[in-house]
Amino acid sequence: MKSKTLRQGRSKINRKEANLLKKLRLGSTPLRERYIADMKYHRFSENTVERYLDAMLQLTAHTGKSPAVLSDDELRRYFHYKEHECGYSNSVLGIVHAAMLFFYSHTCPRNMPFLHLFRSRRDKTLPVVLSREEVQNALSHVIDQRYHACLVLIYSCGLRVSEAINLRVGDIDKTQGLIHIRSGKGSKPRSVPIPERTLNILRAMWKTHRHQDLLFPAYQINRYPVFKKHGTKDQPIAIGTPWIHFKKALVASGCRKNATVHSLRHSYATHLLEEGVPLFTVKEYLGHSSVSSTMIYTHMTSKLRRDAMGSIESLMSGL
Repeated sequence: MKSKTLRQGRSKINRKEANLLKKLRLGSTPLRERYIADMKYHRFSENTVERYLDAMLQLTAHTGKSPAVLSDDELRRYFHYKEHECGYSNSVLGIVHAAMLFFYSHTCPRNMPFLHLFRSRRDKTLPVVLSREEVQNALSHVIDQRYHACLVLIYSCGLRVSEAINLRVGDIDKTQGLIHIRSGKGSKPRSVPIPERTLNILRAMWKTHRHQDLLFPAYQINRYPVFKKHGTKDQPIAIGTPWIHFKKALVASGCRKNATVHSLRHSYATHLLEEGVPLFTVKEYLGHSSVSSTMIYTHMTSKLRRDAMGSIESLMSGL
């Protein structure tokens, strides 16, 4: 249950608290099982269940008490600790708040006034977008064929990392040129067109392992006497591994932007809009539930910047 988002600020956790948290993640209690069951009945996604549970485990590790016996003042002090001592972002605090609110509203109903007082705010940031040349240059520096194919797929189809690594061989419809995403954010299935060039890259990559089900199976690893990758496991590659390979390739390409693997998805959306693809079509490709989520990319297109600069230059021409 090591949610990447909730790991931010962990350097502030003392060793005793960290060891207790490690033990809690491996254990189980009736209250925890009920909390998990309640979240599943509420139809939360698997990722949300993981994050909410980890937030409650961190609360337990910090206080040394079951959340069922905590007071409202203790919750207030815990939030002060997370915000001012650990320096957690607004988005992480929002996850912690939502996890507690669900717990004390449904699993262990109790009146906690602070949870209704607290308001979380989203951090307003613009996505990092790479140019087409930067994407091509970076991907050309990914040496491992399996991870290269995964990153190409993420960019050319606008996928989330979790969607790409969990893709099955049977999810590719070569006849219609589509891939079927069945386990995306919020469990919203969708179909996305896949370029012929990407299909060829995936086909060549699959021939290196020929797993009957998984498109991106994890490697078998021998660490002794020397580190060596070989064969396949019956599980997909770890979600953080494509990020490591992409970051190394980005540095090797000379790009100085603070980009992540998710930036490939942002770049895909921006480049489609630059090509004149309708906004609502891009929304469907990305699997957004609201067009407002997609509209942020309209501010990132180079065409928009060129048009704006032309207008600004004309305004300044007479001065």
